[in-house]
Amino acid sequence: MARPKILLDSGFLVALYAPSTPAYAAVRQVIAEIDADFVLPNVVLTEVAYLLSREGGSQAVTAFLEDAAESDFLFEMVTPDDLRRVTEIMKAFHPTRFDFVDCALIALADRLGISQICTLDRRDFSILRAKNGNYLTLLP
Repeated sequence: MARPKILLDSGFLVALYAPSTPAYAAVRQVIAEIDADFVLPNVVLTEVAYLLSREGGSQAVTAFLEDAAESDFLFEMVTPDDLRRVTEIMKAFHPTRFDFVDCALIALADRLGISQICTLDRRDFSILRAKNGNYLTLLP
């Protein structure tokens, strides 16, 4: 039986590399205990590098990049069809100003049939739904 795929969001990954954050223990536990294929979208990779650079400088970024390169994460590119879906979501929710990465994660969930996401962003992902009308299951 195939392992489930779970999307990784930026805030979750930043917390994974920031022991001083309140979510640190919870995100470590998810990675250690859940048997799944964790999907790291290219847009999240970029955002995490930026956020870690702001928080901990290049040392934090290089530690993350080294770990990501050696990890079992599945790297996923955003496609032109995903960008069309992102545009659709952003237009539908224009007044709420969801950011590009969150909308891209929903588009990827739609395309890849993923129903779970590792995120600390409860606000956006409690509003955004996949095309099938379902909310993503939020971890932790």
